[in-house]
Amino acid sequence: MDTTTSSTAIGKAIDAIEAATPPTSPSPLVEAQTSEPPTKREQGAKKKRERSATRKVQCKTKSKGSNGEDEDLGENPFNNCSIIRSLINGCTLPKMGHQLITNMKAMHHQRVEAEKVQEDHQAEIDHLLKEKLAEIDRLLRKKSTEVGGLQEMVWNTKQALAKAKEELLLEIKRREKAEVEAAELKEQVSRQILEMKAQAIEKFKTS
Repeated sequence: MDTTTSSTAIGKAIDAIEAATPPTSPSPLVEAQTSEPPTKREQGAKKKRERSATRKVQCKTKSKGSNGEDEDLGENPFNNCSIIRSLINGCTLPKMGHQLITNMKAMHHQRVEAEKVQEDHQAEIDHLLKEKLAEIDRLLRKKSTEVGGLQEMVWNTKQALAKAKEELLLEIKRREKAEVEAAELKEQVSRQILEMKAQAIEKFKTS
């Protein structure tokens, strides 16, 4: 994943900067980011301290300059660019490095938290999706069973209807046959009755 690669790169960069930068106290900017914002009273007191310190430095510089006319103190270090640059680098760069490390750690922590939230969210989505799919599969199986039962019922009904129709046709044929036989028997009985009447009449005449 890209996020995992970038997180690993940030972690390696933090380790490299921590190894190359000596530990220093956090800069005012970092302290301001990590602590609560100062009140107006604290800001006023801080400005007064800064102005007082500036005036003391100016007074010391002037006193050293006036004494230099009578005493040979050598080259003024404030006129040496290399000394000033080394002082600035020695004070500023460690603070900037520490601030950079702090910011990168914060960014790395936020990235890790975001990845964890994303993973938890994805896991929850996968769990819900799995539950929904299982529910859909269960309903499909239930409906398939119901449809199978209905199909079997329809088939049994068709078979019963076909059998009833066949039995009805047989019954109709039996009735038709019985009616024919009854008509033939009736005709035979009628002929026999007529023959018996004729014989009786002949006997009566001859007697």
